[in-house]
Amino acid sequence: MIKFEHYGLRGSDVRLSKDKPYAKVFREMYYFESLTG
Repeated sequence: MIKFEHYGLRGSDVRLSKDKPYAKVFREMYYFESLTG
């Protein structure tokens, strides 16, 4: 089993108001099972 984690900032094109953030922090996790052996 392989685990891959990815973190970062994702920008937003929509600027609704000054109270809304322009970017969001995201975290993605992927799990892969080995198909060999």
